[in-house]
Amino acid sequence: MRGIDRVCYLISFGLMVVLFAGPAAMETTGAEVRFQTAEVFLNSGPEALAAYQVEIQYQNRKIEIVGLEGGEAQGFREPPYYDPTGLKSGRIIIAAFSSNDGKSPKGQIRVARLHLQITGLEPPVLEINLMTAAKPGGARIEAIPSIVLVNVQPLPAAGARPRRNNN
Repeated sequence: MRGIDRVCYLISFGLMVVLFAGPAAMETTGAEVRFQTAEVFLNSGPEALAAYQVEIQYQNRKIEIVGLEGGEAQGFREPPYYDPTGLKSGRIIIAAFSSNDGKSPKGQIRVARLHLQITGLEPPVLEINLMTAAKPGGARIEAIPSIVLVNVQPLPAAGARPRRNNN
């Protein structure tokens, strides 16, 4: 009987810990979570851009890539190719190509948009490096990569009612 009493006591104690300490232990750490987009640009100058591959490095403890969109130019409207492990690893390589040589854009081109989930109050840091770029026909060209952060959107506080957009 003593063994059963001990087991019952331990189970009761465990339930009390879960019931009373559980909610406090499950509260958030207070770190702010917000969403932001990052626009990926390439400037190919006077050359037409038919293909690109860039590497983006980011702080994976603070940033998670939660989505990827294509760009605004005719040949790059579809989302770029990428390795899904790059969404959370701190390094992602994205690439795209346009097979329609007649519609290859020139100059400053938004080739992709990253959707980021950011934890903490510090501004996110992303670094972009051009791996390769090519013009129609496949000849390599020089292009200048850049990344621009936009659309800071904090999450509502716990228990807050969502705002309605009546527009």
